[in-house]
Amino acid sequence: MLRGNQSHLTEFLLLGLTTDPKQQVWLFASFLIMYLINVVGNSVIIAAIQGDVHLHTPMYFFLSSLSLVDICFTTVIVPQMLVNMLTRRKTILFAQCLTQMYFFVAFGITDSFLLAAMAIDRYVAICNPLHYTTTMSHRRCLLLVTASWVVSHLHSLTHTILMARLSFCGPNILHHFFCDVQPLLTLSCSDTSINELLAFTEGSFVIMSPFIFIIISYVYITRAVLRVPSGRGRYKVFSTCGSHLTVVALFYGTIISVYIRPSSTYSITKDRVVTVIYTVVTPMLNPFIYSLWNKDMKQALRKLTRRNRTSISDFILLGFSEHTDQQPLLFGLFLSMYLVTVLGNLLIILAISCDKHLHTPMYFFLANLSFIETCFTCTIVPKEIRNETSISDFLLLAFSEQPEHQSLTFGLFLGMYLVTMLGNLLIILAISSDAHLHNPMYFFLANLSFIDTCFTCTIVPKVLVNIQTQHFTISYTGCLLQMYFFMAFALLDDFLLAVMAYDRYVAICLPLHYTTVMRPQRCLMLVATSWLWSHLLAFSLILLMSQFSFCASHSISHFFCDLLPLLKFACSDTYIFQVMMFSEAALSGVVPLMCVLTSYLHIIHTILRVPSTRGKQRVFSTCGSHLRVVTLFYGTVFLVYFQPSSSYSSNTGIIASVMYTMVTPMLNPFIYSLRNKDMKRALWRLIACEKYSTS
Repeated sequence: MLRGNQSHLTEFLLLGLTTDPKQQVWLFASFLIMYLINVVGNSVIIAAIQGDVHLHTPMYFFLSSLSLVDICFTTVIVPQMLVNMLTRRKTILFAQCLTQMYFFVAFGITDSFLLAAMAIDRYVAICNPLHYTTTMSHRRCLLLVTASWVVSHLHSLTHTILMARLSFCGPNILHHFFCDVQPLLTLSCSDTSINELLAFTEGSFVIMSPFIFIIISYVYITRAVLRVPSGRGRYKVFSTCGSHLTVVALFYGTIISVYIRPSSTYSITKDRVVTVIYTVVTPMLNPFIYSLWNKDMKQALRKLTRRNRTSISDFILLGFSEHTDQQPLLFGLFLSMYLVTVLGNLLIILAISCDKHLHTPMYFFLANLSFIETCFTCTIVPKEIRNETSISDFLLLAFSEQPEHQSLTFGLFLGMYLVTMLGNLLIILAISSDAHLHNPMYFFLANLSFIDTCFTCTIVPKVLVNIQTQHFTISYTGCLLQMYFFMAFALLDDFLLAVMAYDRYVAICLPLHYTTVMRPQRCLMLVATSWLWSHLLAFSLILLMSQFSFCASHSISHFFCDLLPLLKFACSDTYIFQVMMFSEAALSGVVPLMCVLTSYLHIIHTILRVPSTRGKQRVFSTCGSHLRVVTLFYGTVFLVYFQPSSSYSSNTGIIASVMYTMVTPMLNPFIYSLRNKDMKRALWRLIACEKYSTS
């Protein structure tokens, strides 16, 4: 068939909908979502019709056929378009272009014929109801669908053969997102009069003939409906046609505006928008149109989702349940292997993503393998967090015992919370908007401000709600979730302070190597590793905590769910947990602190070598803010956590916890901005821009 092609071109360039990379990101996401909705929605329609005996009628037989054609119709175009957006390679081979055009035309015309068949079905059902079963027999319905497929494919084949005989010796750029008839004809350097004549005559026939059948059918249907005496009866009869009419209006309105006109009036922008509607939007909407207004379809969909052919609702996985004495050891072993697996594979992915030298096919496949292994392990190893205790919630008593002070406490905490949020967000905005602050030091500071915001949001809003509503309870699951995010963000604060100390060490002790050592990839890697480690450590502790039984009092003398107050009420053996907690505390608390101390020892050693006092003060001034935050953070954390649980004092714990959960995050923006000229300048610029924009 292609031997007659006298073209010098072997491929075409599909420009798509836009050449702007920023727009392509959201277009890719939009079309991917619409394609998935289309495939899933139409597949569910087919499954619901096949699964419900009450829907084995001609009307739903045509609907399931239409859903199948809609899936094929969209699959011909959208996957190729998504690949082009993702790979930025917009070329398509000549043979592939013709193949795409063939199936696009074939499925488009099949859609048209099926809509006409559905209109005829509605005409017979409403105008000749007594003859419906004989007229619309299964054999005749099958014949109508088969004829629709055969005629549409023959028509498409004729178009493709004629297109293959044309010569394409000029530009190969198609201003479209797929190979359509009209855009291809405009690129041909041969005489396209026969193709245009066929497109206009035969195209008009295969599109307009079904459309005329639909119009005639609905003229008779309207005439029959108007004869029904009651208004309710008319509505009931005509409601069976509402979905079909909506789809017909969408489909034919866009098709006629594109194809039933001469090629001289062809408009690139208009046609691309209209084509998106009937190739992507209409097939996506069809399942909703046919199911939302149809009681039978809605009932079939409910049956499909509720279907359970067995009397068994769950299964018992015996696993390692027979050896109860070995379960703590097995739990610890599997937890360790799980954390090592997740951490190791995620580090591989991060390393490959950050290093340009590893952007090769070999490491691309390795990164995919690591991601799949992480997902594979995550489907099996993690146990569902379950509550083995009779207690369903906890009572947070910290600020409930003194009602006369609650108004003052509420106002104080609300003020600190708002100052924390506003201050840290201003820091982030100032750093983002000022190009002079786009360096490692301020990159870490922006991350610290973001984490402080999240850290405070984990605790303070719940405290404020409790005081305002006088409802001081928190559910078991809510307690574990709050504790997880609290630990994760606290550990993240810890790691970032160590990273910031390392940054100051390199800047002061190794200034000539600063740009190479603290390059953007390494900074991103340090932050990503901090996020990863903190969440994994918090997750491991929460998994262990979820195994405990709490059979004592459920009243906690604290204002949020913290580790040590909860451990006091556990009636399980907490020895393994305490060992793991102090081990992790040593790892996540002492190790970063040692990094901070080591960094500052080297910094002090370097500063002492500076001959002038003014020079020493100037060098050390870049570390003053960081040292104050480190002192505040570690001072309160050590006061609370680095003591055995037996000597835990609730009053001391509450005061220290208020310091590092509310006061320190609130003070950080002031500490980092009041004595920092660059930050003050950036904040003034930000405020000045806001004033200018509002005026």
